[in-house]
Amino acid sequence: MFVAWYGSICTELTGGLLSPPKGCKYMVKNDHEVRILGDRVRYFRKLRGLSQSKLADGICTQATISLVEKRNKVPSMKILVQIVRRLGVQMTDVVVEPQDQIQITLDQAVAAMRHRQPDTAAAALATLDEEHDLHTVDDQKRFYYVQGMIQLTGERKPEEAVYYFNRVLQLFTGEDADVYAVMAILGLALAYADMDNLGRTRLYVNEALTLLQDVHRQGEAFLDSDLLIRWYICSALYRLGDYQEVLHRADAAIELAVHNERLFLLDEFYALRARCLVQLRAEGTNEAFTVAISLAGVNQNHALAATLQAEMAS
Repeated sequence: MFVAWYGSICTELTGGLLSPPKGCKYMVKNDHEVRILGDRVRYFRKLRGLSQSKLADGICTQATISLVEKRNKVPSMKILVQIVRRLGVQMTDVVVEPQDQIQITLDQAVAAMRHRQPDTAAAALATLDEEHDLHTVDDQKRFYYVQGMIQLTGERKPEEAVYYFNRVLQLFTGEDADVYAVMAILGLALAYADMDNLGRTRLYVNEALTLLQDVHRQGEAFLDSDLLIRWYICSALYRLGDYQEVLHRADAAIELAVHNERLFLLDEFYALRARCLVQLRAEGTNEAFTVAISLAGVNQNHALAATLQAEMAS
């Protein structure tokens, strides 16, 4: 994603293939954002036989091209203009208008799942036609990932969840992985844990941890995804009985969230921490439960608060 002012963009997009259509409708208006389609940039680059370094030459670094393709982000409008010019395409080929209802709907579904609201996510996806509305690989990744999480956490159908997570992973054949590949793999780990196949769970956790080493994980924009991935990892490891490892990873996630002044999933990490302390018969369980319950209240995660209160009393 990137933000640029409508007027300055229209000034930059002049001449040649980049002459903007009347009104510059594909760019930013009224302080809204447009979205870069990184998979389309990758497609056009490969279509023209360019490596990332060749595309970047004289414009930016190879790492920037990787950022564009993997995370749909660009440091500046000027760089995007030069990239599009070198690819010989129109700006409309690689960006999405903010008014695009399909993108808005997918964003809403992803956000709903991040906040553990599978019913809301399902209602959003129900408005989309899988065959006709998913125009890009990125659209498909998000659609199938959310469907998988709906089946796993909302419908409690791990077998169906496995189907959708595998649909996500099939989209990465021959392509570099991104956060959706990691989250789909961790979704498989959790689904197989629900099916009591802990051997598969450990296999997929290890695969996700390996894959994470090659996935860009820096920047504020990635923070929520980073915390979500950490929560999935901790949840899977807890199912495997690796309580000491969960404690270590939960503490690191808590430190990351607090450092960035984020409440997102903080209640869940403290809940995992409290449960691990119980399993390890360690001190500080009451304090951990109390903090987790308080945070669950702040985050309006009432179901978790009630569950923790029952666990604390038992």
